[in-house]
Amino acid sequence: MGSQLPSFDVLMELAQNDPEKLEEIRQKLSEEIFAEATPTLRPKLEGLNFRISMERQRSKNAMQCCLRISALMHDSFEKMRHELDILVSPYPSNLHLADEAKIPPMKENVIQFPVNRC
Repeated sequence: MGSQLPSFDVLMELAQNDPEKLEEIRQKLSEEIFAEATPTLRPKLEGLNFRISMERQRSKNAMQCCLRISALMHDSFEKMRHELDILVSPYPSNLHLADEAKIPPMKENVIQFPVNRC
């Protein structure tokens, strides 16, 4: 990445006294990230940036903006966690509790690793 992110104190100063300059820095850094992204990842990053920009525009104040973007991140994380649970689950996640009794037990073909006890 070409540009260096200013220190927190500088960013805080810009947020309080020159929000337009802070926005310029944000846009410049975002564009650098997009330019360095792979061709398959770039549209996804730009789409995410668009969603964040829309949430910023819809927000009435900075706190509401923060909460909306935080909710987006939590929703995304929850979807990712759900997909990971499906991936690592030994059984399909759509089973009902009554169906679990019909599932045969897992085979006992697990290799035990020796435990080194000191």
